[in-house]
Amino acid sequence: MKGNIILLSVQFFLIAASLSLTVFIHNESLLIEIFKVMIIVTYFWSIFCAKLKLSWFHPYIIFLGTFFLFNLSRIVLDLVGYWDLEIVDLALGGALGNNTLLKLLNVYLISLLCLNLGYLLYSNTSKTIVKFELRNNEAFEKIYTMIFFLVSLAR
Repeated sequence: MKGNIILLSVQFFLIAASLSLTVFIHNESLLIEIFKVMIIVTYFWSIFCAKLKLSWFHPYIIFLGTFFLFNLSRIVLDLVGYWDLEIVDLALGGALGNNTLLKLLNVYLISLLCLNLGYLLYSNTSKTIVKFELRNNEAFEKIYTMIFFLVSLAR
């Protein structure tokens, strides 16, 4: 129980630090670099917290791995100097502005922090099995019929 309190307190500290960064630092390029490092630190913190109780093949850890592979790998490539994060596509020659990049990194950081907070709060509760049964319900049939009808009209 004491370990869970320590993990939660570190998580709340990371959330408070990420929210206060935009208030105290007004240099966008410095803030972008801090967010990049903080995203990677938060990712490894999430893996560490999850690995304390779960196996490597648990769906949450697999989700974190795919989140890193498809979303955060460009941040690591930018930090090591292999790929510039601002370049969107080589064929189009476009680039992201600092304001857009800052919003993107902020969304990644807040989503990782909230996802890990949700896991830490869930891991402190007792495990319950939720049973869901789909019955033949006329209300569901009417709702689905209305949705499919509206979608067919939209085309």
